[in-house]
Amino acid sequence: SLSVSEKTKTLLVVSLAGLLSMVVSFNYSSVMSILIKEWNFTNRMSGSINGVFLAGYVISVIGTGWLADRFGSRPVFVWSALETGLFGLAFIFFAQGYRSALFLRFTMGLGQGGLYVPAMLLLSKWYAPEERGKALGTLTGVLIATYAIPYLMSPLAAATSWRWAMSATTLPAFAGAAVMHFRVKERPATPPVSAIS
Repeated sequence: SLSVSEKTKTLLVVSLAGLLSMVVSFNYSSVMSILIKEWNFTNRMSGSINGVFLAGYVISVIGTGWLADRFGSRPVFVWSALETGLFGLAFIFFAQGYRSALFLRFTMGLGQGGLYVPAMLLLSKWYAPEERGKALGTLTGVLIATYAIPYLMSPLAAATSWRWAMSATTLPAFAGAAVMHFRVKERPATPPVSAIS
């Protein structure tokens, strides 16, 4: 059977990769009040930018489980994190108003949808069925923290600019992709054995 330390290391590294890659998720919300003024958005327009991000996420989740089964969880996660980071940077440097913001946040949502399910599938290969609840609960708990982190960037946005604040939460997606690619194996050499027969 797998050593506890090897499984635990995999759980911690996958959780770190997820945290780094998903911190971008709600970074728009932390600068929304600034952009409402700068781009003359109504509240409805601003809210729809969050909405299209979530729509992209849901659309992507529908297919990423299948892609992870077919091509592997790790490559789907890595490409999704890279896509998120690239379109996040595109938002920072090229979004100039409502239409460009809608498009770029939608594409970021597509990337984000390729992170959580592949991470869960990967960990399921490392943990026996009776251990998966704790492992997946740990992953989920860590990833919930990503929702709060962008709000800590609001003071940075106020002191510098919204672009700096969004950069601080977008660039980690590339580190998350690297961590997953270089530090995580798709599956253990020996599959986990259930203690329940």
